[in-house]
Amino acid sequence: MPSGNTGELAVTSPGGADVAVGPGYSYVAIDQTVTGPVTISGAANVFAGNQDVTYYGAPGSARTLFALGDGNDLVGLPGGTSAVVALGWGIDTVFANGINTSVSTGSGGRSLIFSDSPDNTGLNANFVLTQGAADTIVAGEGQTVITIAAPEGATGAQDALDSAIVTGAGLTATLPDGTTIIFQNVTDPNQIHNQSFVS
Repeated sequence: MPSGNTGELAVTSPGGADVAVGPGYSYVAIDQTVTGPVTISGAANVFAGNQDVTYYGAPGSARTLFALGDGNDLVGLPGGTSAVVALGWGIDTVFANGINTSVSTGSGGRSLIFSDSPDNTGLNANFVLTQGAADTIVAGEGQTVITIAAPEGATGAQDALDSAIVTGAGLTATLPDGTTIIFQNVTDPNQIHNQSFVS
């Protein structure tokens, strides 16, 4: 429902809601009292707490921002879109099919990120910052730049990254020194630094 603030669509129903974002709204704010799942379709920025959020973006929409809490979230970004996605500690899935999209995972969550950019020049690469011990990143066509960082409270990078799996052909990775990661299906081992290479 409209919140009274210009451009804001507020979700306040405690049981959750299905929200179709119409023209004139620039963001959806999900109130902290909402405990049920929320499904959003359309083009809008999304700010949520610990709810389970499902988002289906609109093709050709402007750059969008997602700040999601510790719920189990699904974000579907259609081709040609651009977004910044910040995830919490939930079990999350992101389809980053656009260009110049940035995804940051929560340090206590378990995320599955599909990154598929139509641009092979690197000018519109997708970026993934993974801080989780159990994240999986699948890099498809185009360029995906992946940074793997130790999550909060980790005593060493290896402790944080034992189960990280990154796959794909269009990868560039920046990793902490001494980190051992298994990379599958990477065509050029020279793209990867400071870890073992497994083809």
